[in-house]
Amino acid sequence: MKFKLITIGILALVLFTGCEELAKELSTTISGTVRDGSEPVEGAFVLAMQGLTVDGLASMEIDLSNGSITNSIGDYTIIEVDPGTYQILAVKDLNGNGMVDWDTDQVGIYGPSIGGIPTGFTSITIEEDEDIEGIDITSLYVWPL
Repeated sequence: MKFKLITIGILALVLFTGCEELAKELSTTISGTVRDGSEPVEGAFVLAMQGLTVDGLASMEIDLSNGSITNSIGDYTIIEVDPGTYQILAVKDLNGNGMVDWDTDQVGIYGPSIGGIPTGFTSITIEEDEDIEGIDITSLYVWPL
């Protein structure tokens, strides 16, 4: 009986890992890591959005359709991304209410910064059946700065 349980557990792990890899192979993906300085950020929402600007962030409504959640080491993969041009945003929902509270939640963007302060988004363009890796966010802030 013990052998059967171990075998079932291993099979489930292989299938789960295989399903994630299969999803990545069958769809267009964006992936990377979210860190706050040197620390990985677990449980952050990472979103691929269109038409974002740094100045417009605080008034932006968040769409969760193109998103993912970071794992324990800060990694994420957004699957089934339609071709287009996107800006990448990470939100750590500190109070767990499922909403972006700009004055308390931490927000990070993929883009340039001066002295650690974000200055704009770096847009990424994704084509059909293309995977884009290394879209890393390195700092989170309470917005607006």
